[in-house]
Amino acid sequence: MVCQVNGNSSILPLHLHFLALGLENNKRVLIASSELTEMNYRLICSKAGVRWTPSLINFIPLIHLNAGFDFNIEDYFTKIKQKVSEYDPDVVLLDDLSSMFSEMKKKKAEVLLLAPFYTNCEAREMLRQRCSSFANISPIGHGFGKNASAKCVVSMRNSSRPTVACSLILSGERSNNGTIVGGEAK
Repeated sequence: MVCQVNGNSSILPLHLHFLALGLENNKRVLIASSELTEMNYRLICSKAGVRWTPSLINFIPLIHLNAGFDFNIEDYFTKIKQKVSEYDPDVVLLDDLSSMFSEMKKKKAEVLLLAPFYTNCEAREMLRQRCSSFANISPIGHGFGKNASAKCVVSMRNSSRPTVACSLILSGERSNNGTIVGGEAK
């Protein structure tokens, strides 16, 4: 799944959704994050009611790409490829891919990949044409502190049917509430 994240909205609800889905089905999950630490994920999972299973989760802490110093993209992907080959995950959750899309290759077809883009770039459009589902996350309101709301429009492509877009309203304060608004063929 390729995601376009707009404004101050966050990819975290989808990360939690796919993490919970993977753990619920006893799938191995690989998280490569430069935004949050493993402890942040553990805390967020405990607050959201997602059981953290260390035997099924492998976490790779990464430095932020825009940290202001030299960054070697090859080392970044070497580290991810090494973990993927060692761990053989069923679900891969990555941070912002805006600046590193050209190196990204899927290891196997059945791996679920969540690829968020926080800036507009040609990579998003290229991957959007190739992916089976695309999510566009936009803020629809914001509060102070922990309360935030976003609209997630998910477009799913199927070779036998036209592309279907479905809106999902995400809101919550310490928990994520989802409301599906409806679907329309495009």
